[in-house]
Amino acid sequence: MTKILAIESSGPVCSAACFMDGKLVDSLEEKKVNTHAELLAVFCDRLIETNGKPDAISLSTGPGSYTGLRIGTSLAKGLAFGFGIPVIGLSELDCMAESFLLDHEEFDFVVPTVDARRMEVYQRVYQKGAESSGDITPLIVDKNAWSEFDGMKAIIGDGAAKLGDLLAHRKDILIFDSILPSAKHQLQQAFRKFANREFLDLAYFEPFYLKEFIALTANKQKHAR
Repeated sequence: MTKILAIESSGPVCSAACFMDGKLVDSLEEKKVNTHAELLAVFCDRLIETNGKPDAISLSTGPGSYTGLRIGTSLAKGLAFGFGIPVIGLSELDCMAESFLLDHEEFDFVVPTVDARRMEVYQRVYQKGAESSGDITPLIVDKNAWSEFDGMKAIIGDGAAKLGDLLAHRKDILIFDSILPSAKHQLQQAFRKFANREFLDLAYFEPFYLKEFIALTANKQKHAR
C-alpha cells in the first residue's frame, strides 16, 4: 500500500491531503490568506496521526508566494528527513489542469493561473488530450488574451477572479475562479512520479518564486525607510 502526504502552500489556500493507492482518503484545507505558518504543520500532523506514516511527500514547487512556498518546502524537508522518505516536486499549474480536464471534457483548453500584480498572471496553456503549450510564463492579460488557441478555454486558479470583467465579452472563454490550488489536485501526478521514482534532490532544490513580486516588495521597503 503506497501512501503519499500532499502539501500545497503556493497560493491563498493552506492545504494538505493523504492519498493511498491512487485514491484521496483524507484532506484538510483553510482558504483564509496567510494561514500557512499557523496551520500547515498542524494539518500534516493530523493527517499522519490519522492515516499513518507516508511513503513519500508531494509538494507544490511554484510559481507562487515566497512566504507560502518557503513554509511548505521547509515542512516537507523536515518530514522527509525525519521519516527517511522522498519528496516529489509538482507544479500546481500542471496538477490543477490535469484535475480540471478529467471532469470538464467540453473544453479544448484549460489555462491555470497564479495571481501576480495588476493584470499580470503566471500561466501555461494545456490542451485536452495533449501536452502543455510552452513554459510557465508571466502574462499581462488583455481583452485578446489566448485568442491564438482556437477552441473553448477555461481560465482557473487564483489569478482568474480579476479577469472576469476584462474577458466578459469573449464567447470562447469561461472563468472558474473557485478552482484554486489544492493538495487534492496532486493525486494523479504524485503517483505517476512516485512510480517513476522522480524525486527532488533536497540539498539543491529551490521553489519557483514570483521573482517580480519579491523585487517590487524589496524596492517599496527600501524607499519607505
